[in-house]
Amino acid sequence: MNQPSKFWDRIAERYSKKPVSDEDSYQKKLQITHEYLRSDMEVLEFGCGTGSTAITHGPACQNDLAERANRYQPTAVAKPPPKSLIASLRDGTRVLIRPVIPEDKAGLQEGLSRLSFRSRYQRFLAPMTAFSEKQLGYLTEIDYDDHMAWAAVELGRSPPRGLGVARYIRLKGEPKVAELAVAVVDSHQGRGLGSLLLAMLSRSAAQNGIETFLGHVLAENTQVMRIARRWGARVDRDRQGVLKVTAPVPGKVPLPTAY
Repeated sequence: MNQPSKFWDRIAERYSKKPVSDEDSYQKKLQITHEYLRSDMEVLEFGCGTGSTAITHGPACQNDLAERANRYQPTAVAKPPPKSLIASLRDGTRVLIRPVIPEDKAGLQEGLSRLSFRSRYQRFLAPMTAFSEKQLGYLTEIDYDDHMAWAAVELGRSPPRGLGVARYIRLKGEPKVAELAVAVVDSHQGRGLGSLLLAMLSRSAAQNGIETFLGHVLAENTQVMRIARRWGARVDRDRQGVLKVTAPVPGKVPLPTAY
């Protein structure tokens, strides 16, 4: 192939939208490979496609695979995804915090099914049961600037499972304001994962010029309201049972040490 860049520019968008044919086997392969990697290794991945696999493995290697993979991102993506992070929750659970990628459609649908009715209602303010194909495209094919999302994936189990997502979407006409949403599966709530995802999202928002987060929260969601008040949020009544929460994006957010 004399000019591979032209080839990828032509097929990248279609290629990135193709779902993984066997998601469980793919996740198991990621875990097995991850266990072979060491922090002193220099690794080159051949045939990396969109680079999503390299982004997942990047934190475990000395060489920054994510940066190398960025050359092969689809042209539809406005900027390369940020680096991933491996951390431990309060109970010792190891998690990979990485950017959401187009291949996450099946995982996002499966994760929704593991949210209780109450958790789904608190997240979407409606009895959401499943995502449409259009919704999955909107939630996973993002530009990492106006629309940013971090996903938490549990390590140390086969296959790894998604545990939560935090995202912001910049408001049209208000470039310094973004709507915020965080969801964590019920089995891992109360372990500090929501705060970790929120910290990662805040860091991305600050880097992308966003100064204010806006969210709509059920008045009964006391856990989220505690976090909001800790961040100095302003709380106004939006409609019956729903509060409008506005909070400044922290300039500096401490993150756990990657390993």
